[in-house]
Amino acid sequence: MLRTGCGELVRRHEEERIAIAERVAERAREAERLRLASYVVAKPKTRVNYIVFFVDSADKPSSEITSVVVEHFGRNGISAAGSVFSDAFISPQGFAAVITGKAAGDVVAMQLADVADRLLLITGGAVQSVPANSVPGVQTYSMPMTISLTGVDDGKKHREFVINDVTGAGLNEESARAAFVERFAEILAARMELRAGLP
Repeated sequence: MLRTGCGELVRRHEEERIAIAERVAERAREAERLRLASYVVAKPKTRVNYIVFFVDSADKPSSEITSVVVEHFGRNGISAAGSVFSDAFISPQGFAAVITGKAAGDVVAMQLADVADRLLLITGGAVQSVPANSVPGVQTYSMPMTISLTGVDDGKKHREFVINDVTGAGLNEESARAAFVERFAEILAARMELRAGLP
């Protein structure tokens, strides 16, 4: 009788342990789901070739640069969306992990393959904004840009390249920066490797 009671007690403890482990695992899954959901503001309503996102060297996004790139892509027959990721995406587990190819599972889990062919992630380097040597009163602006193309179906980085020879000029830093962004987007949109492997 005592042995039966001990066996029942052991069985109940084991059931309790399993139930606690299941609750902990479920909470972890829910936290992970919420983390990934916090990265995406809104998926494109129609399928696009690229989801574009820009982050500068200080880990700040620029909707201006992203939207100018999207606009130039459209002029070159490449469909793109730029208002997909939230600022929460800029994190060691988000943008940084995706751009280094360490978050393939996250990219797949976000189900971006339903609405896009690839991610186009742009990282801006150190800004150079200086007076032009040849023309008094004119400012020049440049920033090296690293472009990473990542597959949304497998989360793997397909290609990476740098554009570091673009300069914008203007009467002040703001206009020089705007000229730089336009010129960069124009050059990026014209690159043939962006079309490789697209449907």
